[in-house]
Amino acid sequence: MPQLRHAESLLYKGLDNLTVPPRPLIRALVQVNAPKIGETIYDGACGSAGFLCESYDYLRAGELTTEHLETLQTRTFYGKEKKSLAYIIGIMNMNLHGIEAPNIIYTNTLTENLPDIQDRDRFDIIFANPLFGGKERTEVQQNIPIKTGETACLQHFIKKPKAGGRAAVVITNTATRVRNVPRTARNQVEMAMKYRLPRIFARFVSYIKTRHH
Repeated sequence: MPQLRHAESLLYKGLDNLTVPPRPLIRALVQVNAPKIGETIYDGACGSAGFLCESYDYLRAGELTTEHLETLQTRTFYGKEKKSLAYIIGIMNMNLHGIEAPNIIYTNTLTENLPDIQDRDRFDIIFANPLFGGKERTEVQQNIPIKTGETACLQHFIKKPKAGGRAAVVITNTATRVRNVPRTARNQVEMAMKYRLPRIFARFVSYIKTRHH
């Protein structure tokens, strides 16, 4: 699909100030988690919607019925994005891949109060490459048990999988070293694999000035 790839490259030029994971990394994380028709997929920091689009392409590769296609269009992919440009580009990217009405909300994911998250708010698969660091407004910080900019998004994504669900989140080395957070992760989720990115992704890693798992 060279035309689609060219269109995507034009979209990504508008994201110079954000961190867009390399496509091979996105594809590998999707393949490891192996989404199935009927599962829900969520990215609460979706940016250009790369994880959601790659998941759609992965699911489209199989033999699908009309009901399957309708499920993919309306009841599979969910996202949130708080930056206006990234939100617009994410919508356009999903449109280019074939999702006619993407379920992406323009909002700050961290405004969701973590203790209030119920089963109906959870998803089968979580993908995310959130921005780490920075400060949130005081009213947003009230929603986060461990109030550090490094781990706010990580705490959210730990809470969002359904029982038996799975997640792949790109995180910084320093986020895993913040006091209490690794213990919280071990208590709430089974960490199947933690992988440090090799030098092949040096351009991506150097931009955000920290090594990633």
